Amino acid sequence: MCGAILTSISLHADIPQPYASIRNLPQTPYFVQDGYIYYNLVDTYKVAVVIDVESQDGGVARYLAQQANNLPSLKQIYSVNIWQSCDRHQKQLFRRFLSNVVQENTTQLITPIRMSSHEAAESLNVQADLINLVGANDQEGVCNDILGWYPHLSDKGVMCGNNWYEHSVQSGVTKAATMLGVTVQINDNVWYFIKGS
Repeated sequence: MCGAILTSISLHADIPQPYASIRNLPQTPYFVQDGYIYYNLVDTYKVAVVIDVESQDGGVARYLAQQANNLPSLKQIYSVNIWQSCDRHQKQLFRRFLSNVVQENTTQLITPIRMSSHEAAESLNVQADLINLVGANDQEGVCNDILGWYPHLSDKGVMCGNNWYEHSVQSGVTKAATMLGVTVQINDNVWYFIKGS
């Protein structure tokens, strides 16, 4: 019996917390429609640190982490989300995220931050080369997210998000960009700007 316990512990010795302390759920697939755009931004701008804020199922963080072998500059990804749903059928979202990251062997790269966008922007002491904002879809929420996270963006860092086709997102991004004096660029459904541009 002791041998089985020691074997179980040693299997998780290289897995950081909170990943090592959960019972895994079956792996769930995800799809990042704009994944190639995020990949190109990380590759082009030699991004080392990413903060992914509220992407569905942590999909952008998971996608980039799985591409890390082809993105040599990428060293750390923070996935910010409260992992909570209003849909009573969607249960154990945080546990599911952790389980997926364990099974994708990306625990060393992804640090989960279980906070709202606003709370994390006020709390974290992290500078990132790319910040992806997905959560808010109303004009004020989008604008406030951008303004709240902007101080965390490194010099020449990339701020981006998706849902550009939604008028409220366009309005919120444009409002924040005007306030910050940056130029927004569009690639399909993804908006982005470079700090100081």
